Amino acid sequence: MARWTSWLRWLYGLGIRGRVSADPKHTQAHVFFQAAQLRAWSHALTVRIAKIEGDKETSFNTGSGVLIEFANQRAVIGTAWHVLEEFRRLREDGQEVVLVCDNMPIATPRLVFADTTRDIGFIEVPPMGRSGLKAVPYRPKLLWPPPRVAKGDDVILCGFPKLLRVDGEEILHGDLNLLLPVESSSDTVFYLQISWDNLIQAGTVTLPPEITDFGGASGGPVFLVDAEANPLVGLISQAGENLPLWRIAPLCDLLDDLDTRATEPL
Repeated sequence: MARWTSWLRWLYGLGIRGRVSADPKHTQAHVFFQAAQLRAWSHALTVRIAKIEGDKETSFNTGSGVLIEFANQRAVIGTAWHVLEEFRRLREDGQEVVLVCDNMPIATPRLVFADTTRDIGFIEVPPMGRSGLKAVPYRPKLLWPPPRVAKGDDVILCGFPKLLRVDGEEILHGDLNLLLPVESSSDTVFYLQISWDNLIQAGTVTLPPEITDFGGASGGPVFLVDAEANPLVGLISQAGENLPLWRIAPLCDLLDDLDTRATEPL
């Protein structure tokens, strides 16, 4: 798999640098990668801890997430546990905050599963108000729990850093969409190395090298680039300021009953 994805990375890299033109193989690689990144982007969503006055968010903390729907129609949102933990902390401090996923406010989120060691959390999507979710659900079918990634695998990650979110008082959904190799992998974490010289960006906003603060991308989905289904394999755990290594929480070996598991208040 690593050899195949390395070929794709090299071929697509040539194409976007303008050194390749009409070769059908290069066009195929470009189309394949575009399709993979569009699928990945379509499942990602923003996760905001918001203070709302009237019908307006007066302030918010940012995170990212992924919408998942199982065969029994149960829908959950996966994000980094520390994002949900901050919501809980603010509530316990007496602050009136709402969890806003995409454009769906969830006043009383219910926790389906949390792994605080890996930094993973899943909340249930309430049946009411789902029209506020514009993300396309990721439907894992037989690919759950997902496979473990290995060093050298290529992955696509998506997220919504805070620096791409705000224009004056407006909340935007500028997305980050990157193709990166897995630098190292274990049962509880894997790491991605950011190298600006070899970085392939496919998001709607291209980041110049001097911008390195990716705060707000935590919880964003990470998909394996393979020749088949591009399974969801992880969630962004840490991608802060001046961080060349991104920490990813793997989803392999998770419980396989998220579609039926009982919930509890967050």
